[in-house]
Amino acid sequence: MSLMRKVYSIRPGSVFSRTPLFLGVTIAILAFVFLAYQKKKEAEFLFNSKIRLWGYQLSNALLDKDRGFLETFSKNLMDQSLSIVQVCKDDQVILSYPLELSDYKCNWEIISPVAHYGQRLGEIRACIRTGVILRQTILSPVFLLFLGAGFVFSILVIAKIKSAKHIEQIAAQVAHDIRSPLAALDSVLGSITRLPEEERLIIRSATSRIRDIANHLLAKHPQEGRTDAAQEPPRGEPSLMSTEVCLLSSLIDPIITEKRLQFRSNRAIEIDAPLNSVSYGHFARVQARELKRIVSNLVNNSVEALEEKGSVVVSLGRQDERVLLKVQDNGKGVPLEILSKLGQKGETHGKTGGSGLGLYHAKTCVESWGGSLNIESQIGKGTTVTIGFPRAEPPQWFVSELKLDPQAPIVILDDDPTIHQVWQGRLDSLGTKGSGLEIHHFSTPAELRGWVEARKLTPHPNPLPQGERESGRKVVYLMDYELLGFQETGLALIEELNLGERAILVTSRFEEEKILKDCRRLSVRLIPKNLVGFVPIKINHPHPALPPQGGGENKIDVILIDDDLLVHKIWQRAAKTHGQNLKTFKSPQEFLDAGGDQFPLETAIYLDSELGNGVKGEYFAQELHAKGFANLYLAAGHSPEKFGASTCLKAIVGKEPPWSC
Repeated sequence: MSLMRKVYSIRPGSVFSRTPLFLGVTIAILAFVFLAYQKKKEAEFLFNSKIRLWGYQLSNALLDKDRGFLETFSKNLMDQSLSIVQVCKDDQVILSYPLELSDYKCNWEIISPVAHYGQRLGEIRACIRTGVILRQTILSPVFLLFLGAGFVFSILVIAKIKSAKHIEQIAAQVAHDIRSPLAALDSVLGSITRLPEEERLIIRSATSRIRDIANHLLAKHPQEGRTDAAQEPPRGEPSLMSTEVCLLSSLIDPIITEKRLQFRSNRAIEIDAPLNSVSYGHFARVQARELKRIVSNLVNNSVEALEEKGSVVVSLGRQDERVLLKVQDNGKGVPLEILSKLGQKGETHGKTGGSGLGLYHAKTCVESWGGSLNIESQIGKGTTVTIGFPRAEPPQWFVSELKLDPQAPIVILDDDPTIHQVWQGRLDSLGTKGSGLEIHHFSTPAELRGWVEARKLTPHPNPLPQGERESGRKVVYLMDYELLGFQETGLALIEELNLGERAILVTSRFEEEKILKDCRRLSVRLIPKNLVGFVPIKINHPHPALPPQGGGENKIDVILIDDDLLVHKIWQRAAKTHGQNLKTFKSPQEFLDAGGDQFPLETAIYLDSELGNGVKGEYFAQELHAKGFANLYLAAGHSPEKFGASTCLKAIVGKEPPWSC
């Protein structure tokens, strides 16, 4: 029996004949309010994300009153959902964009503070166009689907009143029938490249959620003849679904967005999951849906512990071969006598009507994946739930570290100017500015094709020796997948131009099976687009050319300043093996006391960053540079990005001796 025949079977004039319309309209109204508010929050999120990515440059521009940079930055912030952007320093408006608008009256306002080393400098304000948000909501395919879902929901309510058996039949039919419009919506998604990427993400996310609902209905109410294997397990018991290797940050991020919306009425509660270099690239073998459910429940527990105000922070990190997921709050805490019992079946604390099954379910699920769940708490300070997973190796498609050759050009293709600015900022922070590294920015397929063809016809001014041509000077292509206003995708261009393993796809659609399949076929790796600001970048700077062996007993070839005597021994052994004269010092003061500033200015000097007692090698390098020393290298055990750009350092290298490279 079809779904429509069930509707027609209700007698006209009865209360049941009016209920579907009433419930459908109610759900549609609620959906409209929810989607409109969600679009507003997404506009706020995108606005704040751009400001966070450019926080350092923005704070410097405010300090220097660089009006040109601030105007360009404000222009890039603008999109169709914003009507005006204002830049304020010390609560005074110093710039409005568009420049002709000075009257700032706003119903929905976004305010993002700008700080410099913890000191507040000012803020960026923006006004959201209410009409645009409402119009987008009304025309949204998601809203139309909710309208239909409201009608379907009302039918389910009627079926529940009439018969429990009918619930199962209708739920299964609804889940089945939803798949047809979903398939149509999926086909439309492939041709919406003219929409800005953030809008495409919203529609895809909503479509995925509706698909999950349909799958859940089929699993919970199987049709006759189906086995029970697909049914959900009883609450508190781990699911029997197979595990898969997942990027944990991509599972957590949408849950945090949901929770912010869920608890948005309480402005005194902050829910955050900071993305940074520490949280980048952590994979574990889990059941994605169950982990989302666990994180959702843990955040709910933390919010309830906050009572009126406080914060909940979800973070990712690594300890040895384990990935750690932490949910931390600064709430009221749990008494010690109860803390030891939490996680056992039926044990709960401070939750009205709680059954204790949430934490028990989380613990049993995590342990079934080979992980662990620990709870730490202090009365009056808060609670931290730490979930440890065995670390899984990243898939072959994932870029764990972006390794660049300073002699190889970098080509960036993206239709979003902000992404170009992020990449340029990341590379500039590594000291590439003025280093001769080629960086090419393109926003259209035609520009990329023209550059590739021209490169084939133009010989390089400094050709590599024959034996090095295959391995050296390979171009790195950072390619967007969807290009606004163009039919070609990044993958299609990679295949057309035969870029292969030299290309890296930068896209928010990195989890789609079709895209992954094409990437494997073309030997293309991927970087999730929201992680562009955090992917570790390493530039393989060459060590200085060392003098030939036997440089003379009195000639010092290399100087090392490091407070670790073990490092001294390793370098001394390597220097002896290669016939080099090495001089080592434990501190800058020891170097100066020994008359270090009298060494030849061309001497290669390697400095550790942490020299004890708060002394920084990079600061002492500035003093040496001022004295005329030119070959200065920071031999640090950290990523080069930690130190930013420096004009006095030739390169930031590892702790290994230069003769071992």
